[in-house]
Amino acid sequence: MLDRKKLEKFLYIPIFILLGNLIFRFFDQSKMIKYFPLDFVNDISSYMAQLFFLAKCGFYKFCPYWYNGFITFKYSPPGWYFFSLPFYYLFNGNVLIATYVSFTLLFVFGFFIIYFFGKIHKLSRISRLAFFIFFFGNAIAVGNFIRLGRYHELLGWVLFLILGFVVLYYKDRKLDFKSISIPILFSLIILTHSVIMILSSVLLFSLFLIKGNKEKLLLVFYGFLGLLATSFWLLPNLLDLQGGWFLKHKLTVNLINFKELLGENIASFVVPIILLGVFYFYYKSKNKSKRELLFYAPILFLSVLFMSRLVIFLPILDFVYPDAYMMFFLFFILFLFFKTKYEKRIYKLILVLLIIISLVSVGYNMYFTPKFSEYTDLENETLDALEKVEGTFMIFSKQETSYNRAYYSYAPIFLDLRTPGGWYPFLSNKEYIEDLRKLHGFVDKKDCGNFKEYVELFNVDEIISYYDSCAFLKECGFKEKVMGKVCLFEK
Repeated sequence: MLDRKKLEKFLYIPIFILLGNLIFRFFDQSKMIKYFPLDFVNDISSYMAQLFFLAKCGFYKFCPYWYNGFITFKYSPPGWYFFSLPFYYLFNGNVLIATYVSFTLLFVFGFFIIYFFGKIHKLSRISRLAFFIFFFGNAIAVGNFIRLGRYHELLGWVLFLILGFVVLYYKDRKLDFKSISIPILFSLIILTHSVIMILSSVLLFSLFLIKGNKEKLLLVFYGFLGLLATSFWLLPNLLDLQGGWFLKHKLTVNLINFKELLGENIASFVVPIILLGVFYFYYKSKNKSKRELLFYAPILFLSVLFMSRLVIFLPILDFVYPDAYMMFFLFFILFLFFKTKYEKRIYKLILVLLIIISLVSVGYNMYFTPKFSEYTDLENETLDALEKVEGTFMIFSKQETSYNRAYYSYAPIFLDLRTPGGWYPFLSNKEYIEDLRKLHGFVDKKDCGNFKEYVELFNVDEIISYYDSCAFLKECGFKEKVMGKVCLFEK
């Protein structure tokens, strides 16, 4: 007979491996309290800017800092920003500290959610701890949530954890008055992350399939409530489809990019296979219950579509990027694994595999996930040049160690500067973005005439550039303010 409690102690090995890496990454990322993220491995600078815009300009208001003016949170779900705004005020407008505290708390909330609901689902303490570490400490989570700084997605997964556990609870019970939490959670997810909203819809459809007619009607009503509760943000976006030109691109294309994203593509085969394998043992332990099969069928079918790459050709599903799919499948892998009784030899084999997977996960992070980047002389010189800017500005010509768009976030927050550029092209119209690309192209082509014409068109007062492009700007007749590796010119 399997002494599960005795064997479960071996879970501490992968737990400590992943936990050590997670703690290291938290300390490494704490450098953002001192250094605003400027490197290329960087989503968080855009979110920091939007948090600043929420405080400075308001919600769904005109904001002058990017694209010669845009409407805040048009197409961008506002959930994480409202969650983080109190910390912004608490720390006197220090967006760096507010952001770090915000994402740290989300990890803490994730732990308590798994611990609390894991107890309701009768998972042992060590299983709950392992669930948290495997979900939040894997290579995908560390790379996305900590290093890239996708904190709005992190909040989405924290909310999904609650929804997932609640749906799994009502899988085996009738919907009662407490089930009103379902539309509340779904509404919060809609307002937090569009991709997780799509995946959450799959989970809700699973619940819908196994319920009787009355409960199905109640679930439809819950869906209507969720849409109604989010209509203040969702409806204006649906009525104004200007950004649709940009949002039609497929986020699943990385699934066929084997050359540059080999690790992600290997994982995209392995994770669905693990899900199918874990479900097989779970299904056997439930005496091959048709109800269980019906509930998990949409999730399993989705995993097959993902593994076969057919999701690339399916509308809506092609908008979900691979890492999100794998986090979605991982939730069910962990839940099914900890709810299944195994033969002793199989359980031992799984424990060995978990140790190997944890070592591979940490090794992948160490080799492929860069640590937080401090400033080089080039960043310091660029920031010095920014300090001397007095009007609207743009940056031309790429440099090796930092991201031009990151400066478009830094400048409004710390210097109250505006730029015709920015993040998220869908915040402006297609023609504006195409003209903006032409403007950058004129620098590459060394086309002074068109470049000067478009500089006027975009109301650019001052220009920052690097290396050879500095000579081009001087030849075009712009007035030199700073000259070196980094140059600053004005009209």
